[in-house]
Amino acid sequence: MHLYPQSTCDPARWHRMRLDLLSNHTALWLNVSQYAPQVAAADVTGHPFVMGETNSVSCGGRSGISDTFGAALWGVDYVLTAASVGIEKIYFHLGGNSEYSSFTPLGYPYKNETLEAGIRPGWYAHYFLAHVVRPLVRGGGAGAGERFEIAGLPSANSSSLSGFAVYGTPPIASLNSTKPGGGSTTAPRTRRATEQQQQPAGDAKTLRKLVLLDMGVWNGTAGLSNPSTLSVTDGTAFSPGSRPSSTFRVATPWCPGRNASVVRLQAPGTNAKSEVSVSGVTFDPLTGDVQASASASAGGGGLESEVVSVGEKGVVEIEVVRAQGVLLEMNDVSPCGGTSPGGGGGGGNGGTGAGTGAAGRNGPMAATWLLAVVMCAVGTFML
Repeated sequence: MHLYPQSTCDPARWHRMRLDLLSNHTALWLNVSQYAPQVAAADVTGHPFVMGETNSVSCGGRSGISDTFGAALWGVDYVLTAASVGIEKIYFHLGGNSEYSSFTPLGYPYKNETLEAGIRPGWYAHYFLAHVVRPLVRGGGAGAGERFEIAGLPSANSSSLSGFAVYGTPPIASLNSTKPGGGSTTAPRTRRATEQQQQPAGDAKTLRKLVLLDMGVWNGTAGLSNPSTLSVTDGTAFSPGSRPSSTFRVATPWCPGRNASVVRLQAPGTNAKSEVSVSGVTFDPLTGDVQASASASAGGGGLESEVVSVGEKGVVEIEVVRAQGVLLEMNDVSPCGGTSPGGGGGGGNGGTGAGTGAAGRNGPMAATWLLAVVMCAVGTFML
């Protein structure tokens, strides 16, 4: 299956290309959720549904859209939205002369310009997603093999806001059932039902991570050019005033007083082609080597050190600026001294809660959102 939300393949679709439409989470959800019946049909046969080719704009991409930070945020939102409806694998199409490629390994002449080797914003989307699905320490040991399930947050689901809960469970040894007398066969049930049946008793899903994506458009005045992209499409229209920010208060089953680590996908604006980073980490445009943040902590993989403390009743509060992605990770999911944090987002690890929606604004440039984690994960990743 192939999916491209926009296209340069013909004049009619060419004139409908817009970066703000690509960044619109509602449009993305409508585009991706239409495949739910195909996902279910594949599941019945015991196979995963795979998006075999995809990217932002078909027929090679569109500079000024595909090579911007807005497209990077779209890429993260797309992958996690797809996972939440059960699409387990997505293959991004790249190419030597493609304007949607995440990097340019060698310079080349293109459309009356000479492009240089370099890293584009889409590269950082993939790197951020690698952090989303990386194993965490579980029960004092390595997290290798941990299964992650992705669920969309119902109260973080609008045109400019997207949110996801990432649940972890221990790995399943096998997806086959044993025949009487030996041998094995695929059980006469869906693949997901088989996974649930073979999940070890008592291993409830545990909230491990949260992802919040502010998909609102903010066109800044920095990071407009990138020598690996076409200069003719560098931004010329900018957002007025100061960059808005939102404060999110998320009710979780995490224990009060514990710290959640924070990883940010950030750039000067939606229209940025450069100055993109993941918590200060950048990549050398010629070698691809990691360039750690100057304020990186020891053992933090080069990332800037940032944590937030879980508040009363498991509430986590985090500020996010317009056009930014944030990942919250909780390593310590051991019991809270025998008590449950509760608090609207559910009681204890694996609890349930109801989304609460938006909760008004604090002044013209800031908003406060109240969210709750809901136990309804669908998509599964094996690491």
